[in-house]
Amino acid sequence: MPEAKYPVTVMLSEHVIDLLSEHGDEILYALSELVDQAKTSQPRIEAQVQQETEERRRAKEARAAQMVQDGRTGHRNLRRRLLDLRPDATKQERAAFRANAVSHVARDYGWNPVYADMVIKRHRKVLWAKITTRREGYVLRGFIDGLSNAEIGNRLGLPKHRISHILCRLKVRAKAESITIFDLARRLSPAKFDVGSEAQP
Repeated sequence: MPEAKYPVTVMLSEHVIDLLSEHGDEILYALSELVDQAKTSQPRIEAQVQQETEERRRAKEARAAQMVQDGRTGHRNLRRRLLDLRPDATKQERAAFRANAVSHVARDYGWNPVYADMVIKRHRKVLWAKITTRREGYVLRGFIDGLSNAEIGNRLGLPKHRISHILCRLKVRAKAESITIFDLARRLSPAKFDVGSEAQP
């Protein structure tokens, strides 16, 4: 369907009309020059925008990699400091001791305490995800091998009810993904790890 066009009436002052009648050709030439310059500079602007976008992406990846490295270093330092925590400390005492330890870690590396706590928690989350996935593979492999929950727990250093909880969660996951428990075991089973080396974090 052709686009409808409607006439537009513009009210101009006499001064503007006189200016257009006197310098109309010059104005049109200047406008055409501006249009040509815009067309010429568009590829350069697009290339510049693309370059800036790529630089921002690389800077973001570099910051993420640095945060991973800082989290690994800070988490290791924090674990060493937490060895001095009394085993019978209360929950409030543990929280206060950890906050103080994080402040010392931040001071050691010249970080902001908020940044130190953030990168440590992020690294701990990534580490826990790896441990959980590896542990699930061990539990599934033991289940398929016919071991009881107590036997699996003894091999992994976990209580029996933890093994039952992990198995229930894995069965729900397999059902949600419409796969068998054996297919899930093939995906999670960490053949390159030694079961005897698994310890409770």
